[in-house]
Amino acid sequence: MRNTGTMNGASGTVVMTGATGFLGSHVLAGMLLRNANTSVVALTRQEPGLAAARLATALRATGVPLPRDLGERVSTARADLTDPHLGLAPRAYRELARHADTVWHMAGDIRLVHRPSALDRVNVEGTRHMLRFAATAPRRPHLLHTSTAYVAGALTHGHVAEDDVGGAEGFLTEYEGSKHRAERLVRGLAKEVGGGVTVFRPSVLTDHRPPRPGAPRGPHSVLAARLAMLGQRLPTLPAAHSGAVRDGVLTARMPGDPDAHMNVLPVQDAAETMLHIGLGQAAASRAGGAGRGKGGGGGGVTTYHVVHPRQTPVQSLLEALTHHTPWLRLRLDGEGRERGYDGPGCAGGARRGSLERVLMRESAGVAAYACLHRTYDRSRCAALGAPEPRPLDASYLRASFAPPSVN
Repeated sequence: MRNTGTMNGASGTVVMTGATGFLGSHVLAGMLLRNANTSVVALTRQEPGLAAARLATALRATGVPLPRDLGERVSTARADLTDPHLGLAPRAYRELARHADTVWHMAGDIRLVHRPSALDRVNVEGTRHMLRFAATAPRRPHLLHTSTAYVAGALTHGHVAEDDVGGAEGFLTEYEGSKHRAERLVRGLAKEVGGGVTVFRPSVLTDHRPPRPGAPRGPHSVLAARLAMLGQRLPTLPAAHSGAVRDGVLTARMPGDPDAHMNVLPVQDAAETMLHIGLGQAAASRAGGAGRGKGGGGGGVTTYHVVHPRQTPVQSLLEALTHHTPWLRLRLDGEGRERGYDGPGCAGGARRGSLERVLMRESAGVAAYACLHRTYDRSRCAALGAPEPRPLDASYLRASFAPPSVN
């Protein structure tokens, strides 16, 4: 892969952010496989040499066959999404915009618990700058924005429609609030994007294959790694924890509903759905209006829940997680709210013991979702013939929490 300061004269180009990420790398690999004529400029934060190496590692980790001419079809450009001109020199910005046929905006700050202002710099202002980029591009590119199904916020029950923006009940994490603000911005400025906008809302993404060193990891793998590190510290836990550690096994209660469920989707199925829909919408936009109204052409916005049709019980996820942590036994505490847990959802902390606080901190916000019962409408994906996701059985879930490979 090569660095690009100006375009190489290609007739049309896909501009992508987030290509080195867990989902973005799968989308890019699938895109290259589907169309031998696709040319992509990946906007990255790293300097050229490091960016190319990181992107190559991420693409190889997807397991998707890569083209022999990868280095000719994919180039990188160092960019800063928090800058109105993406951190590019004026000439480079104009050249990139001049050749942009489609814009896939997949980058984001995915830390669940962080300062809202820091999250918004990337998730909200970065989105604003990509919308402006697409609006100024002379080819009127279609913009595909990656949001999250969790913009539904602290709504614990009910069925979320694809046009529901949510947020009235607050949010379980700062990340949700930031992505919600970004999506509202997209809807407010979409008419300025001549090629229309598609919004994808994926749920929790995972993979049954252990991540390769240096490759992006999904939330299951990240959580497994954090707990593995906590397990190594088990003998050194403070004395306040010692009463919960017996025979080398740590027992802890976690606020949540034993009957709760989450929506979990293999990252490969998410990428396949997004490509199936997104490539069609972008093609319709370039054709000058075919399918407008269905795909958000003509300055409109169409939202798709990229979710699994079947929910996964939280209890099944905990069993899969603790399969790899024999030193840890977790119990969902269905009376958490009544006992005084504060905060939205079911993962507050007013009466948690010191042990529970350690686990909540190590979970980096994931525990906030152990009380959800809501479901998501995916009728638009089904209507467009998106492939059916694979079933998630116990063996798949256990594999998704396997410790990272060290080889």
